[in-house]
Amino acid sequence: DAKEERSHEEYVEIGNRALTSGDLDSAEANFASALYVIHEPSKPVLSAEAYCLRRLGDVYIEKGKQKTDGRMFIQAAALYNAALARTEDEESKQYLTTIRKEVERLFLTHTTIVGSEQIQYQVGGDHKKELQDMRCRAMMKLEFIHQKYNPYQYSEDDPAVRKVEVQRAEAIQDLFKTITMDRQRFVQVLVEECIRQLGPPPCKYAFIGIGSQATELV
Repeated sequence: DAKEERSHEEYVEIGNRALTSGDLDSAEANFASALYVIHEPSKPVLSAEAYCLRRLGDVYIEKGKQKTDGRMFIQAAALYNAALARTEDEESKQYLTTIRKEVERLFLTHTTIVGSEQIQYQVGGDHKKELQDMRCRAMMKLEFIHQKYNPYQYSEDDPAVRKVEVQRAEAIQDLFKTITMDRQRFVQVLVEECIRQLGPPPCKYAFIGIGSQATELV
C-alpha cells in the first residue's frame, strides 16, 4: 500500500499543502498519519509530535470557522495544549500560548454574540492565581495537621496514639470539606462570569460534581 510506505515528512508535506488549499479533511488525515508514524513511546521525538499536534490544531481552527462549531475550537485548544506539553524551546512555547488565546477569541466570535474586544485575558490569570492560592492553603493546612497531630512521635503502645490518630483523621476530613467548598465557590464564580459574558443560558442546566467532589474526599 502506497499510503503505508509514506514517511512522516511526506505526510507532513501533503498535510501542509492540503491545509493551504483548504482541503481540511485531507490535511487532518495526513497530519494524523504523520503523528502515528513518528510516535514511538520508547523513543519519542517530541518536537515532531508537537508540530503534528499544532498543525492538527490549525486544521480544527479552520473547521471551526467554517462550521461555527464550538467543539472544533475546543478540540483545537486541546491539541495546542498537547503540543505545548511536548515543546521545549521558549519561542515555540510563546507561540502556542499566544495561539491558545486566539482560539478563545475565535470561539467567542464564531459561536456567541460576544465580540473579541470584550475578552479580558487578565481574568483568566486571576482564576489561575486563585487555584494556586487554594493549593497553597491546602498544603499549609496539611503541614499544620502533620505537625500538630503526628501519631508517629509516640511509641506504638502509647495510649495517646489512638487519640492523636482520631484527631488527625478529623482534621483531614475538615480539610477535605474546606477544599470541596472552595472548589464549589470557584466553579460558581466561573459559571456566573460566563453568564455575564455570554448572556443567560438557553435552557435549564445543572453543574454536578461527582466522585471525590461529591463525597468530599478530595
